Amino acid sequence: MIHRRMIGPLIGVAAAAAMAVVTASCSGVPSSSSPQVIGSGVGAARSGPQPSNTPQPGAEARKIVQGFLHANIGEPNDPRGAREFLTPDEQRKWSDRTVTILSGSVQDAQVSPASGSDPAVVTVHGTRIGTLAADGTYLPLPAASGGGGQAWSYSYSLVSVAGQWRIKDAPDGLVVYAADFAQTYKPVKLYFYDLAEQHLVPDLRFTVLTSPQGIASWQLTQLLEGPRSQLDSAVRTEWQNQSPSAHPSVTVGAGPLVSVELPGSSHLESDTKRRLATELMATLGQTQSQTIMQLTDGGAVVDIPGVPQQFTTADISAATGLLGSPPPLPAFYIDGGRLVSAEGKPVDGPIGAGSRYLTSVAVAARRSDDYYVAATTGTGSAQTFWIGRASSGLRKTNVPAGPLTRPSWAPGLQEAWVGDGPNLYRVDMSGKKVVVPTGLLGGRITAVRLSPEGSRVALIVAGPGGTSQLWIGAVVRSGSVRVDSAQPITSPSYTLTDVAWNDDVTLYVIGRDATHSYGIWAANVDGSITAGGASLQSRSRAGLPQAPDSIAAGPGGSQWVSAGGNVFELKSDWEGPNNHTTPGTKPVYLE
Repeated sequence: MIHRRMIGPLIGVAAAAAMAVVTASCSGVPSSSSPQVIGSGVGAARSGPQPSNTPQPGAEARKIVQGFLHANIGEPNDPRGAREFLTPDEQRKWSDRTVTILSGSVQDAQVSPASGSDPAVVTVHGTRIGTLAADGTYLPLPAASGGGGQAWSYSYSLVSVAGQWRIKDAPDGLVVYAADFAQTYKPVKLYFYDLAEQHLVPDLRFTVLTSPQGIASWQLTQLLEGPRSQLDSAVRTEWQNQSPSAHPSVTVGAGPLVSVELPGSSHLESDTKRRLATELMATLGQTQSQTIMQLTDGGAVVDIPGVPQQFTTADISAATGLLGSPPPLPAFYIDGGRLVSAEGKPVDGPIGAGSRYLTSVAVAARRSDDYYVAATTGTGSAQTFWIGRASSGLRKTNVPAGPLTRPSWAPGLQEAWVGDGPNLYRVDMSGKKVVVPTGLLGGRITAVRLSPEGSRVALIVAGPGGTSQLWIGAVVRSGSVRVDSAQPITSPSYTLTDVAWNDDVTLYVIGRDATHSYGIWAANVDGSITAGGASLQSRSRAGLPQAPDSIAAGPGGSQWVSAGGNVFELKSDWEGPNNHTTPGTKPVYLE
């Protein structure tokens, strides 16, 4: 087990190998049986026929720029065609390793008529909403805006080359429009362990590569280079190169077998081998459903105690308890101040008997025979925070009374988190609070949700202008617990009220948009473009009588909301449990 900062020598070697493969001419992904680890999969081209999206003879300067923008996506998804629109000198200098993302579609690109004779100048205008780095990490723009967007323009200068217009200075990196990005760039996940080495934490990346071999080689490179900076202090990686002269590689066979060559891996401790195998299977097993994997060192299969030499997801799950399909989780809601199950049955114990009037709740299973419960009572500034077990009841904590958020349990731990205005607290079973530093500069926390593995936290933060944004931060449990690198991932044009994790990289939010219409939206954890071509993807409201005030979601389960004093579950439409009108508020899943 090592931290990212300990793999510097490896990164240098891997990066050097990557640069040798991904050249200025984008020569493509190796397709031999023993490929080396490759570098960027952002602008990396696929091997194959010469792209068809190339300049037309005699095209005017404006058409050349329009064609260049289209070729930034490529036909088929191959940015080599973009180079054909450049002068020979610019082809040598231009890099496609990064991406600038503009709103809208390339079909609607704002391209001005050419001005000047030779050189001719063609200006493109747009709204820049994000960037993609060479490692596939997405960043909403402007910084700390959640992708609100900023004006962008670039003046392309063109000269005549053998009687044909060609671009002599292009912006560094590809320029891709949001709708085209959503259709072309594939989301993939890298998996690292949390600091306690109990849970896997996903790191969402994007690549233009399409072949299983190309994606796997690129994923391995990025995995070995470590997590994005936001997660750097919250996760760790499990392997370092033992031989600077050797290079890691991955081979994706014609069948389900994926072979990973990691020099020196046979000398690792048994527990480290198992964790490394888990990281690799979680990361590389996404390209095909029935992956069989083996780990080799110098071509010899590495022995991993408790795991077959050729292992599957099921083998890893049996050995570590990770990667298996999560069991269905029960849902709960509040009815008349009592905690009840999704079927409307009161939970056993005082909290189901209505002895204390609950206004919000979080439920966890830390013991098989008893629920752990964190709850608020009261309303507005008179809310108080309570914690305990379902069987024995709740005790009042020392969290100050105030407009508290609904609580959230830290996965696997006996502590619950709750927001109180600008403050974020974690509270243990004794009822003692500890302030969690967040780095937020002002704002009021109105919703708190810890991620399924507990290494990230989602916060709805209300700003002074009346809008509320979704923020994501990394939970660091090294020394005092804190939230690092918190940043907004939704635009301030939305006013959001609640959030729930649907899985490890997708969240659901509720609130109102810039037109004040209420809605339910899906968002990626990094604020990146969703399948709908926007950072927030609208979800169905059919069946809801009015705006929802609370939302619950969970891996493998459906979404729940409360609206107008009733609870609803999303099936074909939103409907009450068993298709009946069901009074209730604040639905939650077991955490």
